[in-house]
Amino acid sequence: FERLPAVTIGYSIDQYWNPWHLPYSMAFDAYFLAQKDYLPLFLNTYPDRQEAEGPWAAWMPLFCDPERDKDLGQERDIPLCFVGTLKSTANPERWDFLQAIKRQAPLVLAQGDYVPFFNRSRIVLNQSAAGELNYRLFQAMACGTAVLTEDVDNGLRELFSPGQDLLVYPRVDAAAAARIAMQALTNPELPAMARFSPNIFMKYPDSGFVARTAFRRRLTNPAGRAGEGEGWMPDPDFQPAAG
Repeated sequence: FERLPAVTIGYSIDQYWNPWHLPYSMAFDAYFLAQKDYLPLFLNTYPDRQEAEGPWAAWMPLFCDPERDKDLGQERDIPLCFVGTLKSTANPERWDFLQAIKRQAPLVLAQGDYVPFFNRSRIVLNQSAAGELNYRLFQAMACGTAVLTEDVDNGLRELFSPGQDLLVYPRVDAAAAARIAMQALTNPELPAMARFSPNIFMKYPDSGFVARTAFRRRLTNPAGRAGEGEGWMPDPDFQPAAG
C-alpha cells in the first residue's frame, strides 16, 4: 500500500480481534478505527509519526446501509429479538447469555437476514464480542426499533444518550437485560426512542479532517508512505472540500 500512486486510507473495525492492524496502519496515509478506545494505542505506539506528520489516525464509528436498513412500517409483533451468530468461538459467552434472557423475557432468536426481524421488533437486543460498538447497533436503530445494548465505552455516550436514544444494560448481566427489556415493553415512550435520527452520523467530524490532512500532506510530500515508492503527484488544481 505504501507504494500505491495515490492517497491511501485504511479502516480497522475489530481491533480487539486483529492486533496486526497496529503495524499495518503504518502503510496508510490516514487510518480510521471503528472502536474509539483503541485510538490512543495507535497514536501512542507511533508518537514520532504524529509529531512529524500531524493527525493521521481518528475514530470513525461503524454505520449502516440506508438503502437496506430502514423502517418498512410493518406491524411490530415481536417484543424482543436478537439476530446474529448464536454460537461462535469469537464470542463464547453469547449462547448462554441469550438462553438466560430467553428464560425471563419473550426473546426471539434468529440468524441471517436481520431486516425482516428488526422491522417486526419493538426492541432489538445487542450483544458484542468485546464491548465494541458493532454494526447491529446502527442497523437496528435505522430499522426503527428501540435498541437494548451493553453499557460500554468506545464512544457510546458521545453518539447516544442512554434512556433517550437507546437502552443499556451492564455487560454480560442477563438478569438485568431481561428486567430492563420487560420494563421498557410496558413504557408508552418506547416508540419515541425508536425514532432513528441520521444526525448521529454528524457527531464525529475528525475523520474528514484527518483525510484532508493526509491529502495535503501528499501534496507537499509526493513520495510514498515512509518515503518509499516512485512517488505520486496529485493534480495541483485539486482542492479538498472544506468542512
